[in-house]
Amino acid sequence: EMGADDYMTKPFSMRELSARLKAVMRRTANEVPPAGETQSKGPGKIKFSDWLLDRTQYQVFNAAGESLDLTIGEFRLLEALLLSSNRALSREQLFEQTRDGSFDAYDRAIDIQIARIRKKLGGDTVDLIKTVRGVGYMYAGETEALA
Repeated sequence: EMGADDYMTKPFSMRELSARLKAVMRRTANEVPPAGETQSKGPGKIKFSDWLLDRTQYQVFNAAGESLDLTIGEFRLLEALLLSSNRALSREQLFEQTRDGSFDAYDRAIDIQIARIRKKLGGDTVDLIKTVRGVGYMYAGETEALA
């Protein structure tokens, strides 16, 4: 009657509390667009280092026009980093922007995909995706939006 959305009895786990808080937050304010909706906002192509990310084809191309062959998860993760260039994003923010479903603080999927992206980009580009200890990751380079 006083406006409560949920109730938990003791004892409860922190994982359960976190999941319920996120559910309430999702119901009340959708600040982060669901995965896939980010495609409609922003430039169609993003140039970074010697690479070109084409958001319409879900591909990343090198200077010779060869595809990097990223998975859709890797593509969305790299896209999120490039769209927030020089800004640290937490693992949770990256997870919410790139996946459907709930985030688990012990989930290392983002870390594994970052490692795969770095390996596929190779060379000097690897250093552009920086690990921000205690926070998450950021793309620390220049990006150029193309039509």
